[in-house]
Formats: sequence, structure tokens, C-alpha cells
Amino acid sequence: MAHELDNSTGKYALASTDKEWHFGETQHALILPGDDLDTIINKAGLNYTIKRARVRYNTAPVGHPAHTVREVDDRVVQFRSDTFQDLGIVSDSFETVQPRETVETIYRYCEEGGATMKSLGAVFGGRRYFATAKIGDDVSVGKGDILTPFITIWTACDGSLATEVDWTSFAAVCNNTLSALIAGAEKSTTKYRQTHRSKFKADKARQTIEASNAEFRAFVEAARELAAARVSAKAAETFFAELLAGSQEPADLEKAKEQRAFPALLALYNGKGKGSDLTCRKGTAWGLVNAVTDYVDHSVRARSDDHRLVSAQSGPGAALKQRAFNLAAQGVLV
Repeated sequence: MAHELDNSTGKYALASTDKEWHFGETQHALILPGDDLDTIINKAGLNYTIKRARVRYNTAPVGHPAHTVREVDDRVVQFRSDTFQDLGIVSDSFETVQPRETVETIYRYCEEGGATMKSLGAVFGGRRYFATAKIGDDVSVGKGDILTPFITIWTACDGSLATEVDWTSFAAVCNNTLSALIAGAEKSTTKYRQTHRSKFKADKARQTIEASNAEFRAFVEAARELAAARVSAKAAETFFAELLAGSQEPADLEKAKEQRAFPALLALYNGKGKGSDLTCRKGTAWGLVNAVTDYVDHSVRARSDDHRLVSAQSGPGAALKQRAFNLAAQGVLV
């Protein structure tokens, strides 16, 4: 069971329209048709606010009766309104995005018919929270390979993560998340990132959601091109070595082959990965990309399923998937 999902109130802080949670087995509440905003927030255990208080400390040695309490002028502690659990120490100027704001940004868009709410919840004791919605119709990359577009918003109240809104696609055949900027694009118009140095701008986050479908369609076209690109066994080995090494130097490539990830990626690509036997993936550049997403989402070492989820969606795992897509799209290994 995923132990980093917040269970501060005695139940896991997760609600989803799916009976199975794709990033680990856990009990969670189901989002039902007709559930309003308050209902899904309550189901997900996000019905708390982030409050703050001055940081104070006792200057006396432990056990000493005399004491002097001092206050830190420019630091505050963030804490939950329901359990009073401390969630981190931040600066006075830190702009907190509340759990409800996070969910409402996507919920209001869904309410107008632009998307369908899929999941919401919190991890790491309530320090980070997220919401996800389906934003378009399923599309096919090849026979049996269906992608579903989603939009996700993540944020944190402890300073460990900016507020980010980005699209991702879900490959149903293997429970993998795929998200990539189209190769060659210097900027993405469909990603919103706001640090906590300024206030959260829900209108700009909404623009990201509204623009995501167009970029998803471009991503699908690029994926179909990768599915048509044949890759030799030697080229596949070179691809994974270069991906891990971040270099084309022969010495770096040989060193990369000694990493634990190298044989794992090859095995996923060569038949161990779910969906790796599909015609559009077997022996193709698209198969290379999917092997990486399979590895990041399900096999990479992590303290828990939820650490893996955070990495896969907005951390090192997401960056590795992006590099894999870009490298495959270059076509130099085909």
C-alpha cells in the first residue's frame, strides 16, 4: 500500500473516478457522476486550509526551568487547519496556494464541459496536493495503443514545489504516463509554472488547460511518426546508453551500460514491458519511448509509489521521459 499518500485523518487523501489507482494499490474514495466541488474535496481529504504562525524557539537547555522564547522575524510555519500538523517553514512572503484553489482551478473548467474530473489528493502528509482531469477524447497511435489526454495541477505548501499545470497522456494498455513537449519547440504554451514568490493566477492556469488539446494532437502525430520508425537492436542499445549518459562519448556510453537502469530498460523494450509486443511499439522508436515511461512509472527505485508518482509527473522521472522523447524524435538512431 502506498504509504506516502496523506492519511493524517485516518483515511487516504485520494479520490478518483477509477477503482484502481495506477501508481500503487491503495484504498480511496470514488468520484461519482454529479459530485459537486465540496463533495470531491471532502472525499479526497482536502477539506483543510493551510494556516501559518510565527516561528518561535526556546533558548534554555533541555530540562532547564528558566527559558526565554524568541521569535524569528521573517519565517513562518505552515500548518493544517484540521490536524494542526506542521507542514514546513517558509518565508513571510511565501504565497500559499490552498488545496481548494488547486482543485477548483480544474473543477470549474470541467463544470463547463471542457473536461472530466479524474483524481485529486495529497501526499507527504498534505504538503503536496494535486488534481487531474481528462481533457479530450482517446486517440490511437497504432492498433491496440490508445492514449488519453489529461491535465494535472500540482503544488506544495512547504516550498518544495512550484505550482505547475501541464498536460500528460495516459497509455491505457500499460498504465504509463507520457508527456513531452514537441521536439524542436523552444517554449510550450501549454505549461503553467508559478513560483510561490507571487500569487497564483487561476486565469493563466486556465489558459494552459484550454490550449492543451492542440499540443496533445501534435504530440499524437509525432508519436505516430515514431511508431513508423524502425529501430535495430544495436540502435536500441545505443539509445538507452545515450539517454542515461547524456552524452555520445564512447567512454560515457560504456559507463552508462553498467547502470542498473540499462538492462531494465532493454528488457522492457524487448518484451517484458506491457504493450511492448504491439506492432506500433515492437522494434520502433515509439517502443523506446514507452520503455522509458514504463521504467519511470513502475520500475525506477523510489522510497514509495508516491515518491515515484511525484517524480514521474513533475520531477526527475518526468525529465527523463522528456529527454527520451526528444532523443527518439531526432531520428539519428533509426
